[in-house]
Amino acid sequence: MAKTRIPLPPNVVESAALDCHRALAPHQQMPPAEEIADLAARLAEHCARAAKAWEGRSPDTVTSRTATALRDWQCLRTGPGEGPFAAWLHLRAMARTCRTLLGQGQSQALLASLPEEDGRDR
Repeated sequence: MAKTRIPLPPNVVESAALDCHRALAPHQQMPPAEEIADLAARLAEHCARAAKAWEGRSPDTVTSRTATALRDWQCLRTGPGEGPFAAWLHLRAMARTCRTLLGQGQSQALLASLPEEDGRDR
């Protein structure tokens, strides 16, 4: 399957990757509720931008992982459940979805360069 790069500027991809990395920090580093809300808003923008970049692509350029991430994004758009832990889980789900959408495009090297905590997949 041929892969197509999504047309996002490098600074946008880098900003999204860094926000994803922050959102996927270990539970012990969970930010305060205000930061979670701010980060969630930024990740929602990143996800929306990445999903839009994939719109209209021919099916042979969209991997099954990307297609799943696009479906996940549609579900995540409804927002988190009640409470701070639900907001934290929603934030992390958006970050994983965003990483997948970006990782199938032009930012795989950048994403691979970010450190991962033990026991967590990309």
